[in-house]
Amino acid sequence: MQILLKSAIVLGFIFSFGHSHVYSQNNSAVLSAKINGHDFTVNGGEDFNQIYGVLAKTPMFFQLSISGSTIDNGIAKSIVISIMSEKSFKTVVQNTEWDSKNESLGDLPVGFYYEIENDIEKEASSESTEDAYLKITSIDKTKHLISGEFRFTASNGVNNYNITHGVFTDVSYKK
Repeated sequence: MQILLKSAIVLGFIFSFGHSHVYSQNNSAVLSAKINGHDFTVNGGEDFNQIYGVLAKTPMFFQLSISGSTIDNGIAKSIVISIMSEKSFKTVVQNTEWDSKNESLGDLPVGFYYEIENDIEKEASSESTEDAYLKITSIDKTKHLISGEFRFTASNGVNNYNITHGVFTDVSYKK
């Protein structure tokens, strides 16, 4: 139940922050991964590509979400990796890791994969697989830039999507 609640909050943040008309991504931002072994790359500033970052804090928790969307061979694809934590916002620093395989860390990252082809939508998450990893490799809280690594296995009950070799670089985040 707690993971479902977190997912609802994550998606709410993504859509409310990510689709703001006043928010723009820098052109050096990149998000790349392999989806079931196939390359997925989103470059900031290119047509049909969108990269969003959110690092929000409230008195009760912080949330970090990174998402990338593109159109690849006529298929709209999106990857989202997110973590919500009750820990201090100050814990979001270089080399911070969250791994669902190590529950002693407490908070678990959640990954989402979306695909639309010929008006058929597929949505999968790591909630059922409980397999997700997120690491911050660098963060500049003054310039609001973040880089990191991720991986997750998402499932929609029918298909599994192995998202591996995930990297995001110089993503501007909204706070």
